[in-house]
Amino acid sequence: MQDFLIALAFVQLPVALSYLKLEKQSYKDIFKSTKIFISHKFAILGSFLNVLGVLLLWLAFEKTIASIASPLTAIYPVLMVILAYFLLKEKSLKKDYIGIAFVALGVLIISFS
Repeated sequence: MQDFLIALAFVQLPVALSYLKLEKQSYKDIFKSTKIFISHKFAILGSFLNVLGVLLLWLAFEKTIASIASPLTAIYPVLMVILAYFLLKEKSLKKDYIGIAFVALGVLIISFS
């Protein structure tokens, strides 16, 4: 399992380069100036956070059993809804809150069993 997750982290590099080609950008554009960094700061930050997330997922599976770690990693949509509400001031629907409640309840049930 650990080998797969480490390989998954390294695969992010060719995926990012493929996205550059899909957007019709040159690989050399990455290193031209700080303007490129500033205009792509969220993409670069997202790449680093993606690798960090894979590392933390690997550690979660290393430190606990998969039947607990896997459902806990599935809670990220709940975090996205909460962050969107507070950071982006997005309005959520009632069904979103019901979904959040079901996810939280499911994680609690799994953690107590």
